[in-house]
Amino acid sequence: MKHLLIPTSVTSIGDWAFADCSGLIDCTIPLSVTTIGASAFADCSALTELIIPSSVTSIGEQAFFNCSRLTGVVLPSSLTRIERESFLGCYSLKSVVIPSSVVTIRDRAFSDCQSLESVIIPSSVTSIGKDAFSSSFSDVLLNLRFESPKPPYVDDFIVSEYTQVRIIVPKGARESYVKANLVANAEWVVEE
Repeated sequence: MKHLLIPTSVTSIGDWAFADCSGLIDCTIPLSVTTIGASAFADCSALTELIIPSSVTSIGEQAFFNCSRLTGVVLPSSLTRIERESFLGCYSLKSVVIPSSVVTIRDRAFSDCQSLESVIIPSSVTSIGKDAFSSSFSDVLLNLRFESPKPPYVDDFIVSEYTQVRIIVPKGARESYVKANLVANAEWVVEE
């Protein structure tokens, strides 16, 4: 199966529904779908791009785990959480749009997304999990731009010490971001 058109009668994509469909290139998700289950598209290694409709309010853990050719994803403004390991191992992911409805980004949500160059963290995000943006093998400098002058809560570093990262914060906010311990090296935090 290369192309998937989910019928409008479907309201939920279950756990593991299309996992290991290594030939799946694209998928059209209709507005009738409100939830995408855990590991629903895990290991769909040929999947290249995905638009998640505005009707989706919940995406399960590891939903797109190891979708190694996924280059871009637009998350719906109805989403409030990005679950644990949702996009872990999406090596080709270059861009992701995090909507201003998102409050929480969980552990390793975007870990090992080695091509990820830039992410804007909206002011709505109040909590980011451990290693949410870690990438140990990347040659790409990841720019994480925070819109809020107040740093989010973190229980541990959001990137590993091996990740090439620049934390960009609003003018006057550098000191509070350094104190929040988002990263191991305070030199990575810059104001713009």
